[in-house]
Amino acid sequence: MDEGSHTQTAGRLPGKRGRRYLAAYTGISCLPGGQREDGCIPDRVNVAGQPVYSPGSPGKPMADHALDNTSFMAMMVCSNVDQCQDESLFRKLEPQLSQALDFVTVGK
Repeated sequence: MDEGSHTQTAGRLPGKRGRRYLAAYTGISCLPGGQREDGCIPDRVNVAGQPVYSPGSPGKPMADHALDNTSFMAMMVCSNVDQCQDESLFRKLEPQLSQALDFVTVGK
């Protein structure tokens, strides 16, 4: 699906469901572009389009990065692929998701 078809589909969805769909699609389309070379997925993208990796305010970040960004991104992509039956989206993002999952270390 191209960007226009996502927007058209979301426009037909009522109320909260449509807003949630748009929020997920916005995250899917913006966050991977801000992925660092080490694999870290940004926490968010600011209004200037710059990735922000740490939760909290810019003047007082809570950490270098949030540990749950990768899992949220993976869940968002998988949910979108499942709901829209758009496996091409997963194929497109799988290398970045794999790199992001490699970035996260557990149990150290």
